[in-house]
Amino acid sequence: MDALASLPADVLVAILVRLQVRSIARCRKVCRAWRSAISHPSFDIAYAQRPAAVVKLTANELFGFDVEYGGAGVLPKIFATTSVAFELFRGRWHRDNVHINPPSTRALIFGRTRSSVRGSWDGVVCIELFSHTAEWSLVPPRYRHADQYVLWNPVTMACAAVSPPAGGGEIMGAYSHPSTRRFHLVHASGETVGDHLMAPTTFRILRVGDAVWREIPLKEEISMAGHYARCVSLHGSLHWLVLWGSESKLRLLVFDTTREKFRLMEAPAPPRLRDGAADDVLTMARLGVLSGGKLCTFIVEPWTSTMEVWVLEDYEAAELSSWRLKERISLVLWNRSDLSRTFCIATDVEVVEGVRDGEEIFIRRSNQMVGGGGSRIDAYNLGRKEWHMVNVSQSARTVVHRESILQPEVSFGDAARALSRKIDKNGHKCYYL
Repeated sequence: MDALASLPADVLVAILVRLQVRSIARCRKVCRAWRSAISHPSFDIAYAQRPAAVVKLTANELFGFDVEYGGAGVLPKIFATTSVAFELFRGRWHRDNVHINPPSTRALIFGRTRSSVRGSWDGVVCIELFSHTAEWSLVPPRYRHADQYVLWNPVTMACAAVSPPAGGGEIMGAYSHPSTRRFHLVHASGETVGDHLMAPTTFRILRVGDAVWREIPLKEEISMAGHYARCVSLHGSLHWLVLWGSESKLRLLVFDTTREKFRLMEAPAPPRLRDGAADDVLTMARLGVLSGGKLCTFIVEPWTSTMEVWVLEDYEAAELSSWRLKERISLVLWNRSDLSRTFCIATDVEVVEGVRDGEEIFIRRSNQMVGGGGSRIDAYNLGRKEWHMVNVSQSARTVVHRESILQPEVSFGDAARALSRKIDKNGHKCYYL
């Protein structure tokens, strides 16, 4: 113990950061030096550099009725109880061994409301909550705005709830500040099509724990994929695929989280843009990060049943010539089904480094597109050049999740809220907000 106590701080951090979450929690109690090292913001930054895990987020709704007696007689009111379950794909994409540590599902329960999972950034899952009444389905889509945003760290069980800014809009991304590690939300509002924000004109950010959303100027005229716009965090910035200008050129919108400024970067042009047609470009293009820390785009070509994988080799140069076509993947599976035929704006595409199988790209699609219910996940192994089915489940989303061990007061300040815990009949840990 004396030898460990005399280690330089950077060496101690390099050792502790390799441990799993439960072991790190125990190490906090060893001595003041270890607790101080683990509690320092630099430890969370180092911990966030570990390989990301793939998580499945499953939202379930249970509808019920309340009965009120009034002058008009019996008036039933519809309500919905929502649960969002968080589950790691252990054994394939997570460090834990599936035979030693069986999957442990954690669920967050919300009473009398509907929910929508927006994504996961810096270890925090972002969820939109909507009040549900009998009249809810009659409200035009453009007026259905979230009543509350819930932020949940499934590792530390830190949780916060914040109110959206006035005037509607959507959460477009989030991040932990590079210096303070306080969590921030990025919100946008503007022109909508149905219930999707397509042409954002106003961006705001909120330092969670503060009461005021601050507006961030955006000088460029852009179009996005609305509710389905994917936000990717890399090199201290947030990235979105957008169409820019009157000619609808594909670009990357980049938000520097330190300077709080936007800029545009070049992006590879999909075949339709090369041919001068911009229809459905954002529907068929996705953004991701390869295991080596390089930004990449996935562009689906239905007419050839393939998906192009482009890699940005020089992030600092950010020129069109810096993009390289890494691979063109056939989307025809072993059972002759064609993923490109059912690819839509709601389809998730992610890439992650597997513990045993190396780097894999996986596609999550709704089985409603192929005549069934729920969702199906297929993965492509970049080393073996082959597809395999991973999972079929109900109402699931898949996201790349980087664990964070920050304590609630660091992440959320005064907005942190306590959760009550119960164990359901299946042995799952359920937490109630």
